[in-house]
Amino acid sequence: MVGFTREEIKKYYIDYIDLVASIQNNISLELVTEAKREEVLDRLAQEYNGYCFDESYTQKVFSTWSINEFFTLVKNKQYVNYGDYWYGNGGIPSI
Repeated sequence: MVGFTREEIKKYYIDYIDLVASIQNNISLELVTEAKREEVLDRLAQEYNGYCFDESYTQKVFSTWSINEFFTLVKNKQYVNYGDYWYGNGGIPSI
């Protein structure tokens, strides 16, 4: 409800991860390796993985809004842009 784990993204968004890896590395989808997928996930973690809701602060989750917006842009525009999707859509409260 409030975020995706890395494992969930890898399981449910694998086709999108492959598309990102393909575009970023200028290779065909068939040539995407597990290492290339992990590179994409690592970059997604840098950009969108920062929310913790457990007591030990060990299980971080990715922003659902940002992940969905990121993959939508990649699919629709066929280019990769790690943007500030949450902030760009009103994520920063005004005082």
